[in-house]
Amino acid sequence: NLRDFAKVIIGLTQLPASCCKTAAKMNKLWSHEILRVFSDRLITEQDKNILLDMMKTASTTYLDAEMDDFLKSLVTGDTLTVNDLRMLFFGDFIDLNANPRIYDEIDDIDLLTKKIDQYIDEYNIANSNKPIDMVTFLYILQHISRVGRVIQQPKGNCMLITIGGSGAGEVTKLSTFMCDYLLFEIEILKSYGLTDWRDDLCKLLKKCGGKDAKKMTFMFSDTQIENEIFVEHINMLLNTGDIPNLIPQEDKIGIQDQMAEVARKEGKKIDTTPLALYNFFIERVQSNLHVALVFSPIGDAFRNRLRQFPSLINCSTIDWFTSW
Repeated sequence: NLRDFAKVIIGLTQLPASCCKTAAKMNKLWSHEILRVFSDRLITEQDKNILLDMMKTASTTYLDAEMDDFLKSLVTGDTLTVNDLRMLFFGDFIDLNANPRIYDEIDDIDLLTKKIDQYIDEYNIANSNKPIDMVTFLYILQHISRVGRVIQQPKGNCMLITIGGSGAGEVTKLSTFMCDYLLFEIEILKSYGLTDWRDDLCKLLKKCGGKDAKKMTFMFSDTQIENEIFVEHINMLLNTGDIPNLIPQEDKIGIQDQMAEVARKEGKKIDTTPLALYNFFIERVQSNLHVALVFSPIGDAFRNRLRQFPSLINCSTIDWFTSW
């Protein structure tokens, strides 16, 4: 899948040249990005070991380097294992005051734990009405790092495959907070229907693409699927950033006026036709919106939805929340 290949390349470009002065550092980053894109979607140790063997062969053949050498600080036995690779971290959330924040290797797990604890405290102060109760251990650190990595990438969306009680919702909320994004959720009430859903999506698109656009994470769980049209709309949103006929025509006119103003302020030269202005709006939506799906793998509904709506997989990075 070329999309997956592109995700690896995007990950490699996140590390500034000033922080990558050795081949070993780039090789570590290459390993990390391969693991995040491909290994995180695997369930069994057997499959993960097959991937690791392929990575070792590719590293020797194309990088002229042995993974056991440039990742020797992680090796706990005779050779590098899947379990050793759990300690390989890259992220930009160690220096809380850096501007811009630097995506780099994190080799001090104690420091990482301390920083995540700080973020939890800050989150709970800012969200005192709905605090999160989270214990920071390696499993949680891994998933916070993974979700944060994805939603900071262009058009970065994730599917968190989990059985209840894994903390996927809390991980998404904290990762969103750490990225300084806003969280968008829908509230399913007894009377919630398709009209409410369309209204919520309309608000979401306007917040992400409008004149005062914000970076946002839209967290959506399969327990909120009241109608399969919800999934169809998310499939479209992931694929194109738009849902046909969602925004009323009178609202589109206001959006077009806003986009003309934004284009002038940003010095962008775009056509002033309604279509060009609306396309500019959708570009902003795709730039600012990140979807985090929290789905359970149990039952036929999960498999049927993935077959029926392929963008759920094709346009997302998968993270399995396996048992601790």
